Amino acid sequence: MNLIKKILDRFSGLSFRQEYICLERPIDHSPRLVLFNGEHSLKDVTTQHVFSGYSPLIFSFPSFAGDGSNWPAKIRLYLFNDLSNRNATMTERDALAWLELEKICKQTADGIEVYHYHGTNGRHLFLSDFQQRMMLLSNNWFSKKKDNVYLDASLLRQVQVAYAFPRNISLATVEKQGLYNLFPTDLHGPLGEHYYLDSLRQGGMALRQVMEAGRMLITEITPSEYKRAFYLGKNHMRPLSSKDQFPFSVQNSPVFGLPIPPGAVRIREVELVNSVPAGIHQLLLFRVRNNQHVGESLDVLTHIHSVYATWRKKQGLGGNYLLR
Repeated sequence: MNLIKKILDRFSGLSFRQEYICLERPIDHSPRLVLFNGEHSLKDVTTQHVFSGYSPLIFSFPSFAGDGSNWPAKIRLYLFNDLSNRNATMTERDALAWLELEKICKQTADGIEVYHYHGTNGRHLFLSDFQQRMMLLSNNWFSKKKDNVYLDASLLRQVQVAYAFPRNISLATVEKQGLYNLFPTDLHGPLGEHYYLDSLRQGGMALRQVMEAGRMLITEITPSEYKRAFYLGKNHMRPLSSKDQFPFSVQNSPVFGLPIPPGAVRIREVELVNSVPAGIHQLLLFRVRNNQHVGESLDVLTHIHSVYATWRKKQGLGGNYLLR
């Protein structure tokens, strides 16, 4: 079986063995994501969306001042590679990838409305059709493991498109009655200046801890902390423990007094407003109590999918990759 997997992996054409690859610094020619309604381009949402779920694929969009009527029941998102003329008319033929999504629910708080969409289909041109078929065969035969969320062919393609954009890997600190946990999160992002969305897996200890505490500290970290961030992934299923069991720095956040992990670049202290379930995820809407830059570095830890990294390599585009 291992030989068969090696053969399939070889014919998939991937240049990297890791599925998700961390970046040392921002990549050049980063892609753009444009929202379409039918054949018409509505808006560039590259920095105005949150990738908040992978089973199903979920994208979340903030609307302010009651402009929710602008969000139709079905949308398409097209990925374009760094157009030199940002005012040029964009068509489906120019896209490297696309996603079809349907609206599933709305989350509200004060003056904000968050519209959640789940993916129904997706395609990309990062690999040839033959290479994608080889990858899907390998996925179908070798990814159905205990405790692993299996992604079928359609969902896997959608996730590969979603991770063509560098996704921020932050560390979340939670505390209750003098006990702590520290874990990474990458299905999250700001909704304007005053709100924040994070998605945690249902059934995980981390979700229960955040729900009970009602607040947490989100820390953007330097790329040099990438190995520590992946090592802490197991803490999603770890009970709260004493402070000395975690690699905290000596600094505490100014509002909640929560310990800050090493390598911090930016911190956000957030308090829970409400949450909604979506697939295997719980979508947590927070109000931001404090948002500040705390480190010397401006670069933060992000990662992308190997299929997009492979495409970039074939195009002669630099990657600045950090391989574990």
